[in-house]
Amino acid sequence: MQKYLIKSALVVNEGSIRNADVLISNGHIEKVQSRITEIDTNVIEINAEGKYLLPGCIDDQVHFREPGLTHKATIYTESKAAVAGGVTSFMEMPNTVPNALTVELLNDKYNIAAASSLANYSFFMGTSNDNADEVLKMNARKKDVCGVKIFMGASTGNMLVDRHTTLDKIFRESEMLIATHCEDERIIKMNYEKLKKEKGELAASDHPLIRNEEACFESSLTAIQFAKKYNSRLHILHISTEKELQLFSNMLPLKEKRITSEPKREMSKRLAPAAINSIAQQARPIGMGQREFFRNQFRAASKRVTTTSPSTPASPSAAVLTPSIPPTSSSGTSPPSAATTRSPSTTPTGTFR
Repeated sequence: MQKYLIKSALVVNEGSIRNADVLISNGHIEKVQSRITEIDTNVIEINAEGKYLLPGCIDDQVHFREPGLTHKATIYTESKAAVAGGVTSFMEMPNTVPNALTVELLNDKYNIAAASSLANYSFFMGTSNDNADEVLKMNARKKDVCGVKIFMGASTGNMLVDRHTTLDKIFRESEMLIATHCEDERIIKMNYEKLKKEKGELAASDHPLIRNEEACFESSLTAIQFAKKYNSRLHILHISTEKELQLFSNMLPLKEKRITSEPKREMSKRLAPAAINSIAQQARPIGMGQREFFRNQFRAASKRVTTTSPSTPASPSAAVLTPSIPPTSSSGTSPPSAATTRSPSTTPTGTFR
C-alpha cells in the first residue's frame, strides 16, 4: 500500500500544537516525529509547511438515506461530504427504509459501506417494541457494531420503544452501548390531544409544546433508572433541556462513567455559560460533527471549559490540511466510548475509549 510522508506540519493533537512530520503506512499513522527521514522510494511526500494538520472528527449520529431513499443521498455521497468537511468516522442511525431492525438488514448496510464508503463507519442496531431478541444477537458483534439505538419517543417507521418490558430486557441483557432518543410518548400524546382540542389546527410552533421539557425529562429519567439498575452503558443523545442536566453528576472520573450524554446544538445556543460549563463537566460526547467540534474549541477558550484529549491516534484518512490561521484553542476532544468503526476496507481501525 502507498506510503505518505507529511512534512513540517503544525500538528494539532492532545492539547498541543507542534511542528512535526507524519508518516502514514498501510492505511495507519506509523510515526509522528519532529523529523522523519524516509528513504523508501515508494513514499509520496506532502509539504505541509505553514499548515495545520488536524485529527479527523468523529460524528456519532448521522442520518444517511441508504437503503431506501437513495434518490436523496447514498452512503457514498454522504461519506464523501463528511470527509470533505474533516469528518473521517461516522456512526449511522437505523431509521432508514426499511428500518435496521434485523441482523440481516444491518448486515446490508455494512456490505454497502464496505463497497462504497470513503470514511470509517459503523451502524447502530435499531430497536422496536418486539425485536429485543434480535437486538441481543448483537452482543456477539459488540466490537464491530457501535451500539443499540432506542427511540423512546415515536420516530419514523416501527421504531418506538415504550414498553417497559422491552426496555427492561435490553438494559438488563445488552452488552453494548445503548444510545437513546429520550421523549416520553405518553406525555407527547397527552400534550398533542390537549393542544388539538384547544386550537384545532396545529402549527410548527406547537412542536416544543407537544414534545416539551417534561417529556424529555421523564424519558431521560426512565433511561437512567434502567441503566443504574443494571449498570448498563447508556448514552443519551441530544439532551435538549437544562432540566435534564439535574440527572447527571460529575462524581466519577470520566473513564469510569457508565452514563453519559451530549447537548443538542440548539441547546448550547440558549444556555447560560454556567449551564454550558455544567454540560462540559457532566456529560461526555461520544463523537461530534465538525461544527460541534469547532464550537467546543471556541467555547473552551472563551469559557475555560476543559475537554479531554484524544486517547487514540487519528485515522490516516483523518489528515486534513487547512490554511495557516491563528488557532483559537489547542484543546482536544474525546473520541467515543463505543465499538470499533470500520475503514472502507472493512478492517477495524481502533476502539473508541
